Amino acid sequence: GKEGKFVTSFTYPCPKYLIQIEADGYLPADSEPFSLDGTEKKLPFRLVKGEEIKGSVCSTDGKPVTGADLVMITPSNNWQIINGRIPKYALRNVVHVVSGENGSFRFLPQKDTFLLLAVHDSGYAKVTDAELKTNNVITLQAWATVQGIVETGVKAAAKQSLALAYLDNSKFDPNKPRVNAYCEVTADENGKFKIDRVMAGNVSV
Repeated sequence: GKEGKFVTSFTYPCPKYLIQIEADGYLPADSEPFSLDGTEKKLPFRLVKGEEIKGSVCSTDGKPVTGADLVMITPSNNWQIINGRIPKYALRNVVHVVSGENGSFRFLPQKDTFLLLAVHDSGYAKVTDAELKTNNVITLQAWATVQGIVETGVKAAAKQSLALAYLDNSKFDPNKPRVNAYCEVTADENGKFKIDRVMAGNVSV
């Protein structure tokens, strides 16, 4: 606002609050944690210039992809992708953009380590901030499919509920962004199941 002043409100009760300021061409700035105790808070911010994060999304054949969802995942916000799709309710807790014409996208400058997750009907991609610096063209990888028949003993398990989990044996690092993903499906009356929009990797059903 005028002279850099702002007014905000909080709808969810928390022991402590923190305000982050973002502006075009500047790195985000965080306030000190504070509580709502009825006293006036003075929260000065000094913004530092930074570079915007720009790039484009393309398919495996090099064609631009419009309408891909891109989310910026940092170590502080755990992220889930369910059945190969981004839950709409989760978008309020993450920086999110949609690729425009010619597959282009743009994020405000960032100071944290991040992982970009791109999701589209034609495929997906996971790109680190270091990888993006060397190549800002994100190429989508085609979704995989897992299918089979589930049985109990020698009989088909009709209408059996199944879950696909991704196996990650890497050591947990609190300073590294992570994506948690899983898929759910119900077998048909003959025990057959098909799980679409599966990311590449080791999985179990």
